[in-house]
Amino acid sequence: MHIYTPGDEQYCKWTTRKTRAEADLRVRRSARSRLTTGKGTRHLPSREASAPGSMRRPADTPASHPASPRTAVLPLIAARSRHTSRTFSLIDQHPEPQPHVGCHARSQRHNASASLSDEHLSLTTTVFLLHPPPRASRRLSRTPGIMARTQKNKATAHHLGLLKARLAKLRRELITPKGGGGGGPGEGFDVAKTGDARIGFVGFPSVGKSTLLSNLAGVYSEVAAYEFTTLTTVPGVIRYKGAKIQLLDLPGIIEGAKDGKGRGRQVIAVARTCNLILIVLDVLKPLGHKKIIENELEGFGIRLNSKPPNIGFKKKDKGGINLTATCPQSELDTETVKSILAEYKIHNADVTLRSDATADDLIDVVEGNRVYIPCIYVLNKIDQISIEELDIIYKVPHCVPISAHHRWNFDDLLEKIWDYLKLVRIYTKPKGQLPDYTSPVVLPYCKTTVEDFCMKIHKNLIKDFKYALVWGSSVKHNPQKVGKDHTLEDEDVIQIVKK
Repeated sequence: MHIYTPGDEQYCKWTTRKTRAEADLRVRRSARSRLTTGKGTRHLPSREASAPGSMRRPADTPASHPASPRTAVLPLIAARSRHTSRTFSLIDQHPEPQPHVGCHARSQRHNASASLSDEHLSLTTTVFLLHPPPRASRRLSRTPGIMARTQKNKATAHHLGLLKARLAKLRRELITPKGGGGGGPGEGFDVAKTGDARIGFVGFPSVGKSTLLSNLAGVYSEVAAYEFTTLTTVPGVIRYKGAKIQLLDLPGIIEGAKDGKGRGRQVIAVARTCNLILIVLDVLKPLGHKKIIENELEGFGIRLNSKPPNIGFKKKDKGGINLTATCPQSELDTETVKSILAEYKIHNADVTLRSDATADDLIDVVEGNRVYIPCIYVLNKIDQISIEELDIIYKVPHCVPISAHHRWNFDDLLEKIWDYLKLVRIYTKPKGQLPDYTSPVVLPYCKTTVEDFCMKIHKNLIKDFKYALVWGSSVKHNPQKVGKDHTLEDEDVIQIVKK
C-alpha cells in the first residue's frame, strides 16, 4: 500500500490545476470509473523507503495485476469537516483485499492522512464517501432539532426567525422538481376540472373516503377491507342548490407524504387545486391523524382555514430594507426582518406590517407560493361511539360527524360544504320574460361583479355591455340600473342591456 499525502510530488500535480475543486472533481471521476469498470487502473510510482511518511509495496506483491471491480485500486477521498482544511489522499490497495472490518466513515475522514490498514478499506465505505447525502437533505434534517433546542423568548426571536426562513427555503428546494430528464410523462393523479367548485377528500387509508364518494355522488369507487384500495384519483359530481360541484377521492396518504413517501407529493399537489378540502378521519383516532395530515399539507405550502397575512412586500433596486408597521408588533422587528430577507438574498425591499405578524407570516409572503384553502374535518364511523361522545365532537370547530356506510348526517355535511365554498348564485332575466330560476350562474365569492358575471357567460359580452338592471339585496330599489363594477349578492336577478 502507498499513501500520497499533501507534501508529496504526485499530490502537487493534482492540486496545481486551476482550482482545488477541479482537482477534487478529477479524483472523483477517476475513482468512479475504477470502481465501476475496473479500467484504466495503474499503480502510481512509489517513493523511496527512506522518505518520511511513505510506505513501500511488499516485495512479494506483483508489479501489475489484472484490473477488476473488486481488485482494482480503491481510492479513498478523505474529506475533513468544513471547519478544518480539506485533505485528499490517494491510496493504492493490495490486489487481494483482506476481510472487511466495520469502520465508520467519520473515523476514516479524520484519520485519512495516517497509515491505514487493508481492513479499513472496503467497497461499501468508499462508495459512501464518493456519494454523500444531498446537502439540502442534511441541513433540513438538522434544522428542526436546532429549533427544538432553542428557548423561545425575545432574545432568541431573531435566531428562530432565521432558522424558520432557512427551513422554508430548504423545503422549497426539495419540493420543487428539477428540470431536465428525458423520461416520458408518468401516470398522473389530476383530472380535468369541471363544475363550479372542486372538493378533495384527503385522509389516511381505510377511513371511508371511497364509501363517502360512492354514497354522495353515486360513483363507483372500489371499496375493500385492506388499505390503499384507491390508487388513483376517482372523480364524481353532485348538484346542490343549483351548483355543480366536483368531488375527488384521492389516494390515502401516509406520514412523510410531503417528502415523497407513497407518492404523497402527487396527491397533495392535486389537493392544492381544490376550492375546499375534506379531511376524512376515523372517529376512534382523530387527533393523531389530524395533526399528521395538517403537518403534511402545511409542509407542501397549503394553509388550512386561514387568511393571507396582511403584509405588504415589494422589492426594489436600492435603498436597503424599509420596515413600516401600522400597529404594535410582538415578534417582528427590523433586525429579524433583515435576517429573514437576507436568507433569501434580498437586501432592498419595502415591508409594510398592517397586523401583528409572525416570522412564519413574513416567510409565506416572501415565498409567494402558499395557497389558503378552507377545510372541513369529517369524522367518519360515528356508529361506533356513544351519544355522549357525539355531543362532544359537535362542539369541535370545523368538524362534521357522519357515518358514510349508513349515510348519517349527510344533510349537515352538504350544508357546511355550501357555507365554506361561499358560492354566489345569479339568476338571469331575458327582456320581457320571467327570471330563470332553474339554472343559475354560479360565481366564486371573490369575483361577484357584473363584469365577472359577463365574463362567465362569454368574453365578448363585456364588449357590447351598456348597463344592467338588477333585482335583489345588492341594490336599494328594484330594479336598479348599475354599471359593470357593481357587486352582486347571492340570488340576485340581472338583465344585461347591450349597446
